Amino acid sequence: MKTERPSLFSRILSLLAGIAILLTLWGGWLYLRYSQVPRGELQLHFLDVGEADCALVKSGEHYMLIDAGDAQDGRRIVTYLRRHGVRRLDVFVATHPHADHIGGAAYVLDHVAADRVYLSPWVNNTDVYYDMMDKLDECGIEYLVPRTGESFALGRAAVTFVGNGDNEDSANNASLVLRVDFGDDSALFTGDIEWGAEQDLVDDGAHLEADLLKVPHHGSESSSSQVFLDCVTPEIAVISVGADNPYGHPSPGTLSRLDCWVCRTDQLGNIVYDSDGSGLTFVDEDALYPHVYIANTRTGVYHRLDCDALPKWRSARVYFHKKQVEEAGFRACGRCYP
Repeated sequence: MKTERPSLFSRILSLLAGIAILLTLWGGWLYLRYSQVPRGELQLHFLDVGEADCALVKSGEHYMLIDAGDAQDGRRIVTYLRRHGVRRLDVFVATHPHADHIGGAAYVLDHVAADRVYLSPWVNNTDVYYDMMDKLDECGIEYLVPRTGESFALGRAAVTFVGNGDNEDSANNASLVLRVDFGDDSALFTGDIEWGAEQDLVDDGAHLEADLLKVPHHGSESSSSQVFLDCVTPEIAVISVGADNPYGHPSPGTLSRLDCWVCRTDQLGNIVYDSDGSGLTFVDEDALYPHVYIANTRTGVYHRLDCDALPKWRSARVYFHKKQVEEAGFRACGRCYP
């Protein structure tokens, strides 16, 4: 049976469609590469890792990662770091050895080198804890338990451990507590401390006042006591929490005590704040990486423009808003996490 060749007109239309897609991709790449998005020297990134914790502090070209989510979050975290230009961490802080804070640490450290690691004094007899420790030994990474009051520079920002988790009665209360100061702006990272450790910090006269508070323990009722919040007096509270989690986080009581602007990862996804030293500004993450999504009509998967698994142009469809591509029935890529 003789197969008819496509007409010249059909081939021209196909060629023009391919050129249009290539031009769109090229234009999107140029926008990503050269768009002038306002960026302060300090950026605070709170990654959406569900009912877990992970934050990235960027100061100029220096980077600190605080916690690394659950085991299944490792790849997502590495993808996020690479998307934001992080090839090496100056510092990794594991606030305490629970799986929802260190689960992804071994994977992250296997793919992104770290110059220095700070650990809580609390030791956990769990596989995930030993996986992290084995990876540190394998990579030859120095790890330390910080002293209360110990500080270091991260670019032009100052990082200080206001609590080192010593002499506490649980893994949560043994969380490292650290503050980041840049110009007139400050942020307090609290791990999973609960009322007992909060009271110890208050009694010790720790420097707790901060513009932004990473709310302790996913907003649980056992944390964020009124006396603690009265010392912090945050303008912004960020809660890392999973949607419809079985723990009821964040608790209504905690939310009622937070007399400030509250941002939640279960509602907003990744949360980014930007500072030039004279005020924190919320940054739409899609402004950092604008709306250019490439959908694969063969697989039903959509990708970011910088994904290494983009489809061939014959199977590609371009979208400029996540809502549009998802309403069209495409699902998110498991490699680039658009």
